[in-house]
Amino acid sequence: MEKAGRLDRLFTGTPMGWPVVIVFAIVAGLVTAVLNLIPALADTSATDIAVSYEWWLVFGVIIATNCKGPVEAALKVFVFFLVSQPLVYLVEMPFLGVGVWGYYPYWLGATVACLPAGALANQMRERGALGTVALAMALAMLAVLAGLYAWKAWFAFPRHLVTTAFTVVAMFVLAAEFGRPGKTRLAMFALAVALLVASVAYQVWGVPESSTAAPLPEGTWSAELDGPGSVEVNGDQLVYNTSTLGAGTVTCTDASGRTIVFDVGMDGSRVPYVRQRG
Repeated sequence: MEKAGRLDRLFTGTPMGWPVVIVFAIVAGLVTAVLNLIPALADTSATDIAVSYEWWLVFGVIIATNCKGPVEAALKVFVFFLVSQPLVYLVEMPFLGVGVWGYYPYWLGATVACLPAGALANQMRERGALGTVALAMALAMLAVLAGLYAWKAWFAFPRHLVTTAFTVVAMFVLAAEFGRPGKTRLAMFALAVALLVASVAYQVWGVPESSTAAPLPEGTWSAELDGPGSVEVNGDQLVYNTSTLGAGTVTCTDASGRTIVFDVGMDGSRVPYVRQRG
């Protein structure tokens, strides 16, 4: 009971006035930017907050469920993102250049979407039908990231392990807090588990194939692959296609018997590569 009470105080027990929302937004933006500027933290759980939404979704839920009504929640979540996200790029710009603003259109779209999303998330505190829909949507969004980061953590352990754990824990905390006691809460736990399994399965088997290419010298070439994926010679290019994590080699041979060897594969970010050996 004490544990549930603490969750209630976090999500529904502290009316969040405008000054708190603004300070929260400034702190979140500053911390995100600073973490993202530390080279040693690149591509780790510490900088995942700068590229994906797991923390931001939880922040939004905390704000929305500490508001009295849906209109207040919509406006406060909207303003939270309207302040925090541009602040990230303003802090990063002197160090990374104006190109960082190229990422903002995505977050601007997400900020506008916070108007209806914040209003809907506010209904989670009522634990009614609309709140259940909002909770299910939040669980689905977190599950997508949980599967993605579990994949990344597996490939580059222990990188992204904290993000994976946080996202999974957040799913079950939200299900425990906003699922109505009884069968509905059990159903939310079951939904969380099913979504996690589906997300991991998609990362393992469902990601669509992608390709990359490397130039070949003039001539008539054939290619033989040893490893995952498939290859083809398309004119003066070697084209490598794969949807599977792993590495291999491609041996290209022309009509005169000349050979070129390429290292091919796909890394933990699902990016295929083709590199000619020296």
